[in-house]
Amino acid sequence: MLVSLSGLALWDMLLLLCALMHHSLWSTLDFFNISDARWDGWLVSLNSLHECAHITSTWMLIEVSAERFFAVTRPFQLIRSRRGKHRRQSYARVIGGLIKLPVLMTFIAFVLTLPCVFEYTLEHCLEEGGVIGRERVPTWLLLNPLYKLAYRTLLLSVLKTFGPFIIIALLSAYTVKGLRESMDNRAAILMEQGQDCLFFSDKDKTKSLQGWHRRSA
Repeated sequence: MLVSLSGLALWDMLLLLCALMHHSLWSTLDFFNISDARWDGWLVSLNSLHECAHITSTWMLIEVSAERFFAVTRPFQLIRSRRGKHRRQSYARVIGGLIKLPVLMTFIAFVLTLPCVFEYTLEHCLEEGGVIGRERVPTWLLLNPLYKLAYRTLLLSVLKTFGPFIIIALLSAYTVKGLRESMDNRAAILMEQGQDCLFFSDKDKTKSLQGWHRRSA
């Protein structure tokens, strides 16, 4: 889980940085009526990276939730499987196995967000004072209604919002259920152990009283 948490923290920081440059900075400049011409290049180049970081950090959160679920519901099975793998494999293979899933999720997110690279472009425009600048404009791809519906509305919504929400909600619910069942089982075991201790304690007291009675007789 340490590798997953480290990857999640890294992608979260990258997501926040991209969101700052891609959304907050542009909104702030527009609010104060400041020209954003010098930042248009950054906004265009960070569009795909922002979507990639969003998808990767979201699915790494799902991975952390899944590992927490197995750690709560099947702790001994998880420990045995990891110990067995670590004994049979070399150190390099162990590290490769730990980072395999985060790297795979990053690669899949990178491939899925490649179309975002071609959503905006920079075109020359004439600003006030006769100065030639550059303006960020949407490309034909982003203006395509089919692309907006199939990719932006359906695919990215499922990958970033609805799908992760349902998966994390189910994992959290089953984790809480498994935790309650584990606590109930531990309480039952402790009660049985306590009854056994009381039984042996009463048995020792009975033997002591019988021995004292025989001596006095």
